Amino acid sequence: MKLLKFFLASVLVFMVMFSNAQTKFGFETGINFSRLSSNSSGYPPEGSKGAFQFGLVTSFLINKHLEVSSKIIYVSKNMTLYTGFENTQISPKYLELPVHAILKASMKGTNFLFIAGPYVAVGFSGQYSGSIQRTLNFGSSVADDLKRYDYGLDLGIGFEKNNVRVTSTFQFGLANLSPTHGSGLTSKALNLNLIVLFGGNKWKEE
Repeated sequence: MKLLKFFLASVLVFMVMFSNAQTKFGFETGINFSRLSSNSSGYPPEGSKGAFQFGLVTSFLINKHLEVSSKIIYVSKNMTLYTGFENTQISPKYLELPVHAILKASMKGTNFLFIAGPYVAVGFSGQYSGSIQRTLNFGSSVADDLKRYDYGLDLGIGFEKNNVRVTSTFQFGLANLSPTHGSGLTSKALNLNLIVLFGGNKWKEE
């Protein structure tokens, strides 16, 4: 919770700092391929299944080569959780808050994008599909399935033309999502997104 409050405060600081910058607003939609990674050698490797995500985007143009983008995204994930007895499919739902620095290189009217920045995510719902089907439990007790809060780093690339962007980012989860003491469980994801922005005229050099 402290991390989430710090992150939200950081977003507000960004908004104040860049209040004089050109601003674009828009929406994002896409698909993610997510998986859980464990530090236990007994955890079997599993493939990733696609899931839908969408959200709102605000982008602050600092200059023609740099901008800062903040988002609020609804993210659904399909992942495999090994319980020690079987592979169980889980579908956690998150509210995700990333802040990205975006470097832009222009070539023949197209901007090529290099993306990096942190994210935090809050789990609020989900399904557990094992020998029984039930609601996914978030918490820190041994009776729970996953911890509620996730955070980590996004790295990606993309291109932009006429305020339409196509991006691919890899998400490195740094939070231990395992509610079991002594276990390590982190998330990783590949995100493929379409972003449409409005406003913020093309940067003009002084």
